[in-house]
Amino acid sequence: MRKRQKIRKLLVIISFLFFPVTIFYFSPYLIIAAGIQGVISGSFILFVLLFLSSLVTGRAFCGWVCPFSGLGEIIAPVRDRKSVV
Repeated sequence: MRKRQKIRKLLVIISFLFFPVTIFYFSPYLIIAAGIQGVISGSFILFVLLFLSSLVTGRAFCGWVCPFSGLGEIIAPVRDRKSVV
C-alpha cells in the first residue's frame, strides 16, 4: 500500500474513533440554538467552510476525514473475505 493511502486510512480511522465528538459538533441543534440567541456558532462556521471547500476540492472531506469512510475502512477486510461454505 502506498504511503499516501496509509495516511488517508489512518486519518479516517482516527476520525471514526472521534465520531461522537464529530457528530455533536456538526449537530444542527447547536447551529439553530446559537442562531436563536443571535450568535454564530463555530459549528456553523465550520459547516460553511466545509461547504465552500467542497466546491473546489470535491469530496476530499469524504475521502480523507469522514467518520463513515473510517467505518468502511475498518470493515473492509471482513467484507473482502472469501466465504467458506
